[in-house]
Amino acid sequence: SFQIQYIPNSDDVFEPFYATQLSIVLDVTDDTTGNTSEFIPNLITLDDRKYQAILKVGTDTVFTGWTLSDSVTLAFSTGRKELSFNCVDGLALLKDIEFSKGIPLDNNDKYSLLSFILTSLNAINFSTNLNIISNVSYYADGMLDRTDGLQYEPFAQTFVYGNTFINSSGSYESLYSILEKILKSFGARLIQANNKWSIISVNQLAQE
Repeated sequence: SFQIQYIPNSDDVFEPFYATQLSIVLDVTDDTTGNTSEFIPNLITLDDRKYQAILKVGTDTVFTGWTLSDSVTLAFSTGRKELSFNCVDGLALLKDIEFSKGIPLDNNDKYSLLSFILTSLNAINFSTNLNIISNVSYYADGMLDRTDGLQYEPFAQTFVYGNTFINSSGSYESLYSILEKILKSFGARLIQANNKWSIISVNQLAQE
């Protein structure tokens, strides 16, 4: 069985992240490889990016993530052996990555919020290119909006200085914290659905 779950981090109605988790149960009773280590990956590894998980339905990819090493069970029931484990979208990994790592920034120059979003999500390090769908349509006066063209994106037209996300200790905040602040400032939520990173406005969910 394969089950995709969307899990909020809190009960906040404006929760900025919904973690996407893929729960997998495999019947490994009839492993015919003769070598279980080849059939069952080393899921107890401490490397949280050792195995990338991709779930496809036909030719369509519906989930991409990383396997979790702390949720592996091998159950025995009525003579069958079932291996179960979870895969996650990788957003939580961004809590341990500082933004400035390998990213040269001029603190006195301006950068779009979209550039911060792209840099943060790229750090999850999937093997496929980012596919981001933005459904946020809040614009300031003078911005191009959806009536001017569906491609006009508010995050690409909103700029902050390079030192905006420097904390009190003088270092850049984590990628997770930066994403959280950007999303909350727009009342938006980030979720991986159908292998796309969707940024949605909570207040605009029911609108066209």
